[in-house]
Amino acid sequence: MAVTPQGTLPPEAEALRATVAANLPQILQSFNQVLAEQYGLTGVRVGQFTLLPDNTSGQNVACDEESCTIEA
Repeated sequence: MAVTPQGTLPPEAEALRATVAANLPQILQSFNQVLAEQYGLTGVRVGQFTLLPDNTSGQNVACDEESCTIEA
């Protein structure tokens, strides 16, 4: 499964992308475990997700099925 960056990313984003890519199966399994154990959701699984910078407070974040945008 690919980790695909969207938009213009700072240099440190490549290290984050590589870490997420290397651990993606475990991350997805963890999401699935949380859905089942904490929320009782079974028979479903996480197929993809979007990581956003945590410094977006006060900004509008809009996501659709293809990408997310952050507006000041």
